[in-house]
Amino acid sequence: MTRQQLINRTILDDLDHLPQDYMQSDAALRATVCMIVVPRPTTQELDSALRDLDSRRLITTVHNQDTGAKYSLTDAGRAVLANM
Repeated sequence: MTRQQLINRTILDDLDHLPQDYMQSDAALRATVCMIVVPRPTTQELDSALRDLDSRRLITTVHNQDTGAKYSLTDAGRAVLANM
């Protein structure tokens, strides 16, 4: 598994553990990924992973001026995670 795949899987796994319809804040998601992936991912690696997962519609990203970005796992993301 490549480093990028590990980061992607960690993001999907973290979002999979959330209650249905709950959106994880950007700060909380990044903190979790940084605790699990060693060495700690760079901001660029995390940004790239989040863009990739969102463009593939494995996660949903919602941007809000007041609260910042929030993320949730899509059904397609759950299916991909189950096959990893």
